[in-house]
Amino acid sequence: MRRTRPSTRTALAATAVLATTLTTVLAGAPTGTAASPALPAPAWQSSWTAQGDPWDADVHLVDSVLDPVSGDLFAVARNSEVSDDHLVRRVDGLTGATEWEVPMELSQYSQLTIDAEARQLVISHPVPGQRKQRVRLSAFGLDGEPRWTRDLGSFGHVRQQVTDPLRGTTCILTATKGAGTGDQGGLGQRWELGCATRAGGLQFRRDWRRSGVTAQDRVGLAIDPKRGRWYVAVGRVVRNRSSAVELQALGLQGGTRWHRTLSWGPRSIGSVGALTVDPKRGRVLLGTAVDGDRVQPRTTLTVWNADGRRHAQRTWRSRLISTIDDLAVSRDGKHYVVASLFTTSGGTLRGLRPDLSQRWTTRHTRKGVEGIDLVIDEAKRRVLVAGGELSAYRWRNGSRLWRGVPGRDYVGAGLHFDPERRRLVASWWEGDWPVAHLTAWQV
Repeated sequence: MRRTRPSTRTALAATAVLATTLTTVLAGAPTGTAASPALPAPAWQSSWTAQGDPWDADVHLVDSVLDPVSGDLFAVARNSEVSDDHLVRRVDGLTGATEWEVPMELSQYSQLTIDAEARQLVISHPVPGQRKQRVRLSAFGLDGEPRWTRDLGSFGHVRQQVTDPLRGTTCILTATKGAGTGDQGGLGQRWELGCATRAGGLQFRRDWRRSGVTAQDRVGLAIDPKRGRWYVAVGRVVRNRSSAVELQALGLQGGTRWHRTLSWGPRSIGSVGALTVDPKRGRVLLGTAVDGDRVQPRTTLTVWNADGRRHAQRTWRSRLISTIDDLAVSRDGKHYVVASLFTTSGGTLRGLRPDLSQRWTTRHTRKGVEGIDLVIDEAKRRVLVAGGELSAYRWRNGSRLWRGVPGRDYVGAGLHFDPERRRLVASWWEGDWPVAHLTAWQV
């Protein structure tokens, strides 16, 4: 994916606004099939809306997270008509009412995660320095009160932020230009991973210096909390020589357990697509893509066991597919789902077995989308998907259960699912107006 105090006008979106402006628009059915049922009626909506001149307003939703304990939502947003700073808001998961909203000196690059056990939020944001930009992690209680702040040194913008749900350690990953290892003696790439403890202490810092150029917005960071393992994936291209994606497996103190590299030849451009962990068996799944001059475009899903042995690999060769954008695994480790974006517009979904043999494939949308988000609904054995439209699919055969969009100019920005309360929440904005939303459905 990837614009004051509590405002009563935003909480009103849970009442009258739903009856007038929040209309469910049924997407067109696939050729040769009956129309899928419509997206269920929304339960509530929380919004950040420009009220004045839309050309002067800066309104966007930066990030959001769901608290699995209370079911409430927390969001970082920007509304220039309300505050010069960014706004952090708590939204009641049952009603959509704003419980509190406070301004904070954040940025459009800030990321938000939750340590549910410690009942705190962790937010990263860049802090300008005399020579280099620093990254600051700040923790806040779920009441919005500050707890601790930790600077993690000189970094670029944070590309990934993950919090270990068991230990509360929060790690951030960046990729920036580094000195001394570049192609032909020039500047190379420096990958940095910085981690803070639940109490704000420094857990560890690691950096890797490599030759070549990194696609800085395509990096991967994942945690296997059961086995205490961090995974880092970054790609690089060395002009006229090679292209590679590197996967690092780290222990809780940052030591390398193993690392693997996927390499391609000259004139190729390889990149990270998505990274996740099979919670049952501890396998790590990495989606990559490669294209370039005189290179047949292809996407690859590679799976390694927790000890670094390769378990399985599958490649799709198609000029239509540009990248693997998201991956999801069921808790029992028996169902893998792959979301891929097309080079022109739209995307597709694939259901796979653990050996990567295919169960099913389906075209999710034909609309132009920047990303697809996947969520597994274990209780009803289905996959919930956002990107171009919202849809639900049976994970057994990929048949669609319902589909729709929450507005006529829907641009998706993220998806949350609360399995205990059966609540689906989408973050999105309207492409033709400076307004952002969190919208919830009982599913």
